[in-house]
Amino acid sequence: MKTSEALPDDSWLETSWTCFDEDKPDRESDSRWNTYIGNVHQVPMAQKVGNGPGA
Repeated sequence: MKTSEALPDDSWLETSWTCFDEDKPDRESDSRWNTYIGNVHQVPMAQKVGNGPGA
């Protein structure tokens, strides 16, 4: 889910996502942090422009 929706009390980029696993076997409670797995960030890539190598 978008990190801005998962953790709305802070500011996050729209390209930041946080992963949770509600079926995580070793979690201690129903708290979202006990199901946390990690983050995913989209990194924009620019096209090469010009006459140089790879153009």
